[in-house]
Amino acid sequence: MNMTQAYFGGGKTGKGGRKQVDTSTKGHSDDVTALCLSHDRTLVASGQNGQEPLICIWSAIDCSMQGTKRLPKGSRLVTAIAISASKKFLCASDAAEKICAYVFEISGSAKPIASVGINMKVVHLDYSPLDDNLFATAGKDHLMICNVNGASIKG
Repeated sequence: MNMTQAYFGGGKTGKGGRKQVDTSTKGHSDDVTALCLSHDRTLVASGQNGQEPLICIWSAIDCSMQGTKRLPKGSRLVTAIAISASKKFLCASDAAEKICAYVFEISGSAKPIASVGINMKVVHLDYSPLDDNLFATAGKDHLMICNVNGASIKG
């Protein structure tokens, strides 16, 4: 079996010191802390550390960047990330003081369209394969099913 590796951004920067000072638009500027693959295996989403953590969306076919999203200021890092089955939405959880899950439109703005307070560490989240409006979060002390209804989420 012959395998090749493709890189999705990040790594050493020419700026010296910590990676956060790099304002590169070609990928992550700090450590990647979460990664997911779309249900049809054509998109990859990766999230990082930082004061406004960056989420990058990549083509799994040719490694080209498809877009970026940002968790709100005050977030510390992306702890879990998922792409809905239709590839319309992306959901990411943070590690802020008040832990939340944020929903983004993949083809929309860099800002979230909805959020829900989880208030417990999220180590995994995923969308229902049948409904883009349903996702679940899980951690050591919780399992939460979330239903998105427009700009609000009921957990």
